[in-house]
Amino acid sequence: MIAYVNGRYSPQETATVSISDRGFLYGDGCFETIAVRQGKPSFWREHLSRLNSGLTGLAIPSAATPRELTTIVRNLIRVNRLVDALIRIQVTRGPGPRGYAVPEALSPSLIVNPCPMPSSEPASRTLTVSSRRLDADCPTHRFKTNNKLLQVLGMIEAEERQADDALFLNRRNQVVETTAANVFWSEGRTVGTPPLNSGALPGIARQIVLDACRSLKLAPIQENITLERLSNREGVFLTQSVRGILPVRALNGRRLSLSPLTERLHREFLERARRSPFP
Repeated sequence: MIAYVNGRYSPQETATVSISDRGFLYGDGCFETIAVRQGKPSFWREHLSRLNSGLTGLAIPSAATPRELTTIVRNLIRVNRLVDALIRIQVTRGPGPRGYAVPEALSPSLIVNPCPMPSSEPASRTLTVSSRRLDADCPTHRFKTNNKLLQVLGMIEAEERQADDALFLNRRNQVVETTAANVFWSEGRTVGTPPLNSGALPGIARQIVLDACRSLKLAPIQENITLERLSNREGVFLTQSVRGILPVRALNGRRLSLSPLTERLHREFLERARRSPFP
């Protein structure tokens, strides 16, 4: 496939960034992974808004205007003949001298990389609770930063325990999220998810589901929940902008019930993805 790196389109095999790039050295940057469905990026505006919020929060200059990014993504969809795929947009602070101090004259790096859509994914998820805790007071938890070491370690735990994903709690032992998804539960017509002050990432699909609940006459709530309470809900599901809504069938080896609301919300999510504008 052809990728875009700092003004150049080139095959992924030969696309490179500097070894002094701060994204490589320190995880100093943000990224977004966007699903392309039927040749069109889903929730483009929402992803772009979150990317810009992350860059502003990390004091990283924008590497391209929204119009320039739109052109780059359109070109990659065309040249790679993408139908159902992923596009990852990554912005770093750019190459610079060694050390944490930030020189004033850095030029940010922009990498836009297409990837195949994940296939052969199970229709539901099994979760294990990670031994590691998220810090709800960390000021960067609301940004999708390049530093995902905690999530990497969580997935190592999940694989060791033969689970699909790891569930993180915060230091107050409240449910937060998994390595790559927001967590929801349902009880009757109520659909709940942890609030952002728990340490949860402001997921694109998370907000889409909260909005969809209101349209479907469901009652969305944001509240902290313990692991024990979560295990006893009528249904538990995960949200991702790439895969949509995934029911959770087991948690720490305990079988969970599946709610019919999950499939209803998944259909609504896909319809909203289809209708989402680009650009």
